[in-house]
Amino acid sequence: MAAPAVMPCLRVRQRGAALLLFALIGMILGIGLFFSVVRNPDRNERVTITHDTLAQAKAALIGYAATYRDVHPDESFGYLPCPDTDNDGVAEANCGATDESVIGRLPWKTLGLPPQRDADNECLWYAVSGRAKNNPKTAGYNWDTLGQFIVQDKSGNTLAGATPHDRPFALIFSAGAPLGAQSHATVGTPDCGGNSTATNYLEDIGALSTGNTTVQLATPASIADGSNNDRAVWITGKEIFDVVRKRTDFKTAVEALLADTANCVNNFTPATLGSTALEPSGAKGADKLVTFLTTAANNCATYATAGSAQRNFLDNWKDNLLYARMSAADVTNPTRMFSAGGGTACKAVAVFGGERGATQLRHNAGTMGTLANYLETPGLLATFPASFVVTNGAALGGASVFTASTPADDLATCITGLPAGATQVSFTTDFPSFATDGATGAASADSGAQTATLLDASGSTGGCFWYRAAPIALAGKTLRSYYRFQFAFGDDPAVPPNLRYGFALQMLRGDLGPPSGCGDEVDSGVLGPTATTSAPNTWGSRSFIVETDIYQTAGAPRYDPPGNHTAILKNGSLSHDPLPAIAFRQACNGAWPICERVPYNRFEETPTPSIHNQRMEILTGCNAGCGACNPAAHDAPNTYASIAVWVDCTSCDDVASPIDRTAKPPTIQRCEDLDVSMNRFYFGFTGGFSSAYPNAVTIRDFVLRTE
Repeated sequence: MAAPAVMPCLRVRQRGAALLLFALIGMILGIGLFFSVVRNPDRNERVTITHDTLAQAKAALIGYAATYRDVHPDESFGYLPCPDTDNDGVAEANCGATDESVIGRLPWKTLGLPPQRDADNECLWYAVSGRAKNNPKTAGYNWDTLGQFIVQDKSGNTLAGATPHDRPFALIFSAGAPLGAQSHATVGTPDCGGNSTATNYLEDIGALSTGNTTVQLATPASIADGSNNDRAVWITGKEIFDVVRKRTDFKTAVEALLADTANCVNNFTPATLGSTALEPSGAKGADKLVTFLTTAANNCATYATAGSAQRNFLDNWKDNLLYARMSAADVTNPTRMFSAGGGTACKAVAVFGGERGATQLRHNAGTMGTLANYLETPGLLATFPASFVVTNGAALGGASVFTASTPADDLATCITGLPAGATQVSFTTDFPSFATDGATGAASADSGAQTATLLDASGSTGGCFWYRAAPIALAGKTLRSYYRFQFAFGDDPAVPPNLRYGFALQMLRGDLGPPSGCGDEVDSGVLGPTATTSAPNTWGSRSFIVETDIYQTAGAPRYDPPGNHTAILKNGSLSHDPLPAIAFRQACNGAWPICERVPYNRFEETPTPSIHNQRMEILTGCNAGCGACNPAAHDAPNTYASIAVWVDCTSCDDVASPIDRTAKPPTIQRCEDLDVSMNRFYFGFTGGFSSAYPNAVTIRDFVLRTE
C-alpha cells in the first residue's frame, strides 16, 4: 500500500493547482465558522482576512481527501493528511496510534499552498480525528465514520458535534495573538516561524485520544477578558463524502463490490448459499459473506489478497453490505425464487445500503444492526438477525446502478448460485486442474496470481495450458466464457521486424480422452487436424478455435490480413480462405468470423500493451444459418451452434448472464454444424511465439460455464 504523505514538488504543485479549483465550487459557502462580530471596522477587516485564510485551508483539505485515491490508487477514498508536527509545512508520514486524534500545524506544503496566515500573521493549526487520518488508518472508514471532536464556544454552547454523526473529522484553527504566558517564540528557522507546541497557541483543547475531544472557541467575552481568542472552521464527514460520491471511480467501486460478490458466490451451488458458510447472521447478515469472500480457500481472487484496491474498498464499506437468502430448505428448491434489482430467479441477494438518511443512525452496534437504518424498505427482508431470509416470491426493490444525485438509494444484485445441470470451470476455483504442455518453457503457470503465460521457447513447438479434469457437455447447452489477456511487448506490425505469432482458446473433441502435446509455434500452438510428434493424436480434427493473431502469414494457405486480428476457426485449421473484403474484415460487427484490428498494432500497443478481454458465447440447438437457436431442441436437424466473440467488451465478465446480441453486437460470429464428437469437449489455451522475434501473452481471470 502506498503510504508516504510527502510528495515530490512537481506533484505538490499539480495538486495545489487542482485543489484551488475546489475553492471555486462553493465550498467556502456554508463554512461552520465561529467569529465574534464587533463594530470596529478595522477589527471586521481582520476577521475577514482570517475567515478567508481558514476557508482556503478548509477547501484544500477537502480537496486532498476527495482526491486521495488519485495519488494512492490501491487505497480507498476520503482520508485526511496527518498534521505537520515539526513545523516544516509537510504532513507527517504517520501520526499517533490507530484512531488517536492528533494536532499540529496545517501541512501547507503537502496541500500545495503558501503558508496560511491569519490576521495576526500567525500560521494555522490543524487537528484531525484519528479515524479520518491517512496513517495509521482506522478500520472501516466510510461516510458513516464518526468524527471525534465536539466544538463549543467558551460559554459552553455546542457549535458542532451535538450528535455522533455531526462530530467533525477535523478543525483548522486561527490562534491569534499570544495570551497570558503563551510563547510564539521561533524555534529554528521554519517558514512559518513560531514553534510546534500547541498550548503556546491554543487555549481550550481537550485531551487528544482515541475517544472524543471537546474544543472551545472564542466568544466576544473571552476575547475581551483574554481567556480565549481561538477561531476555527471544521470539516465534517458529509462535506468530504459529498464530493467523493460524485467521483466516477466511487460509483464504479460500489457497483463492482456487488457485481464481484455475486460473481464469486455464483461459482458455488445453491446448497452452499444455505450452508453454515454463508448462513446470515451478525452484522446485517454479511459477516459470514465477507469472511467467505476473503478466505483464500474459496478462491474469490478479487478479495483474497489484502492490500488490493477491491479488498480495501470491501474492508472500508462492508458495514454497508447486506446479505440475505431464502431459507435453507427453499434455497435448494428449484421452484422457489424471487427477483432483486431487476434480476430474476434469485436465491440470495447482496445489497449495498445507501447513504444514511436524516432519521437513520449508524453510530453503535445497536443502530448498525438495525436494517431500517440501512434500507429504506427493510420490510422486504425478514427481521434482523435471527431469520434474516428473503420472503418467498418477494420482489426486492433496489437500484442497479449508483447515482451520485440520489446516494441514499439502496442497490441490490441477484445471486443465483450455480444452476442445476450447470458446469463452471475457472482459474479462480480450478487452477490446479490445468496443466502446462508443449516445448520446455513455452508455458508457465503462476498459482499465486492464477495466471498462465505462453511464451517463446527453443524448438518449433508452442506452449499449451490444458484443462483435462473431465470433458464438458456442449450439446443442448449454452456456453459462456470470459478472460483477460496482455501481451508482453509493444510492436508495430507495419515496421520490421514483426513480432510473432499469437495464441488461441481451443475447444477439442471430447471422445478421444484428455489432450496431450501442443501444436507448432507457427500455428500459435493450436492442435492441428492430423497427428504430429508433438501432438500425437487428432484432437484438433474436430475443434473450435478463437484465434488472436499478431503476425501476418500472407497468401495460401493462411490468407492472413495485414493487421493483427481475431477470428473464429475450426477443426485445427488457421486458414482464412476465402478472405472477405477488407471493408467487411474491419467492420468487427459480427457479420464475419474474422476482424482485422484498427490500428494494426492493437494488442501490441506501445510502449506497454494494454490489458484486453474476450467474451465467448455458444448457443446450441440452432437451425442451419443459426437464425433460431434452442439448446433444449439440440437434435437433428437443429445441430448447429452459434459462436459469438466480443473483444474488449464492457460489463461482460459475468458469465451467469447472456449478452444481448442486438444491443451489443459481437465482434466476430460464426455458425457451424456441431459434430457429435464435440457434444462433449476438452479445452485449453495454446500459444506460439518466435525465438527470433518473440512476444508472449499472460492470461488471467478465466471462467467458462455451460448450462
